[in-house]
Amino acid sequence: MQLVCLDYGMLYADIGMEETRIDRPVLSADGLTVSATIRMGAREHSLYFRTRQPVLAPNTEAFLAAALLPSMKCGYPIAVNAGISKRMLEGISTIQDIHHCWRPSMAKVEIRGASPVEKPAATMPKVGSFFSCGIDSSYTLLKNRDVISDLVMIHGFSVDIDNSARWRMLSEAAERVAGAFGKRVIYVETNLKAYLKEYISWRDLGFGAMLATVAHLLSPHLSTIYFPASDSNDMLEHFSSHPLTDPLWGTESLEIIHDGCEASRLSKTKAIARNDVLRDNIHVCLRTKDTRFNCGRCQKCIRTMLSLEMAGAFGSCKAFDTPLTPRLVAALIIADNETARHYLREIMLAMKADGSRRFTGLRLAIGWVLNRPVWLSRLILATNQIGRKMIGR
Repeated sequence: MQLVCLDYGMLYADIGMEETRIDRPVLSADGLTVSATIRMGAREHSLYFRTRQPVLAPNTEAFLAAALLPSMKCGYPIAVNAGISKRMLEGISTIQDIHHCWRPSMAKVEIRGASPVEKPAATMPKVGSFFSCGIDSSYTLLKNRDVISDLVMIHGFSVDIDNSARWRMLSEAAERVAGAFGKRVIYVETNLKAYLKEYISWRDLGFGAMLATVAHLLSPHLSTIYFPASDSNDMLEHFSSHPLTDPLWGTESLEIIHDGCEASRLSKTKAIARNDVLRDNIHVCLRTKDTRFNCGRCQKCIRTMLSLEMAGAFGSCKAFDTPLTPRLVAALIIADNETARHYLREIMLAMKADGSRRFTGLRLAIGWVLNRPVWLSRLILATNQIGRKMIGR
């Protein structure tokens, strides 16, 4: 079989090459659901996005954003056979360069059948921001409250689509925040996460692809949308939501802003702590099957509780009902999670710099967690996992 080399360095077979095909997106009769099928070689993935308000616009750009990173992982060229924003096509070329540089196993792929077009300006130039009641999205809302008009909540992002109880609690919290800030909440439900996780790491690559996909479906209703930053400038990792790549997903009618890199997680939490509504509706919990809003025992809960204590606001925060004690902190197991280690170290150093004796017990407990041998942490985590399986949890 003859191989041909394209100008950006990838080898393709001129016949029989597997590819990704994106079907034409379809809007339901009630205007609330957009769906399309993405074919990865011989496999089909039927994706849907559903809202409570008629704000979705079916467009191939959205599904191209969904399919790009999985296709790079598989080395499949993408067939779209549709008009695609000229600016987005140029951005995707750079996005591929960046991800290939970060992870050489991610192949740069050809976008086939794309006709470059100039997208018309947004008919309703509103400004949105993705929102989850977490630290990053709450900080972005607080910082940009004068320009943001809509908060976008995705069911199927941090909360699985079959977890209706947790989603209900989170939606109620979002409505309380939106009411206090005078914003509207746009709810989007999607099964996109399951598709992405079949091909790429959700933590490293998947969540940014989902944000880009939903952003395009909300254009032209939104002319600008904020992607809250997960990391500060000194902690940037090669995630799919990144200040280098996020703006490149934009089009002539949609501006995407990666927001919040200038602030550390501790400084964000301190800023949120000064706002009663945001503070009392913080949701950070990793244990999505827990019946409480925040379990108060996972590493994200404990890190947030410690930061609120540093801000002098934990005692008045209604989002947590677990007492913060040195014993609770010392029981935390983080093993190889370098991000969690960084955040805990940041809190410990801030407590030491504060000099207050009321932080002594908590600071020593953090030190105990950070100094625990990694092999021991791994052993404890493995033992706990076996125990949970044995009791069916």
